[in-house]
Amino acid sequence: MPESVAILSDSTADFAPGVAERLGIHFAPIHVYVNEVDHLDGVTIQNEQLIKHLWDNKEVKTAPPYPGEYATHLDKLLASHGHVVSFHVSSKLSGCFSSANSAVKFIRGDMSGRITLIDTRNLSIGQSLLVEQAVELLRAGVPAVKLPEALEPYMIKSHLCFTVEKLTWLRRGGRISALAAFMGGMLNIKPVIVLSDGAMTPVEKVRGKQATLDKMAGMAASLNQAYRGQVRVSVAHVDAAEDAAYLRRQLIDKLGLSEPSVPLVSIGATIAAHAGPGCCAWALMAAKP
Repeated sequence: MPESVAILSDSTADFAPGVAERLGIHFAPIHVYVNEVDHLDGVTIQNEQLIKHLWDNKEVKTAPPYPGEYATHLDKLLASHGHVVSFHVSSKLSGCFSSANSAVKFIRGDMSGRITLIDTRNLSIGQSLLVEQAVELLRAGVPAVKLPEALEPYMIKSHLCFTVEKLTWLRRGGRISALAAFMGGMLNIKPVIVLSDGAMTPVEKVRGKQATLDKMAGMAASLNQAYRGQVRVSVAHVDAAEDAAYLRRQLIDKLGLSEPSVPLVSIGATIAAHAGPGCCAWALMAAKP
């Protein structure tokens, strides 16, 4: 990737350990409020602290960086780079993309043309797979201003699937209806939720955690077949390492993947605040759309 291009991402993107540092990714931290006290994701609050707050039943909310905060990040990066590409969590789930758009208005007119904003229509490990692909495209010579067009085929064939232990935290965040939260807590029924065009869509209700993870692995296998085995896959969790390891093993077996090619990632504080402990997820993207 040309050194004159900087990559900025919302802290909603969850990378395997060391990847963001290796790729030189910069982050705009999301605000995480715990009992009305403001924290910054990955800066003043970490995953383990957030999970403890959730188990302690504290009130947890999140909010996008303010436009002025995005402007500060952009200004700093533009001072040492010719162009900034900024990646954002799905605009249907968060106001980050809107806030970043507002931030561009704070940037001097002659500099705003050096900023490219991308609504990934994704989140967490799905968002990080797209950022990693974007870096590869830049290194292959795609100009920064052409990156949205070049990345679009990958975004279309990018999928995220997850389950949660209970829907309480999604309901608190307004991400799913109270009725669905009530039904999801009955008789050990677990939801299977996918991200469809940037929005959450429950697609299955399965009894038991292992059966739910098996169902999720089967869904990934169907996509893998459709994409002729040319896929990139990542697995993530919130305080559910054993379940995530089981899901990862199922994916490796069903998709015929090597162990090193499927990273296991801890979901960061922002997404964990809404998904809650027990969440397991996979992200899958066609490697050659």
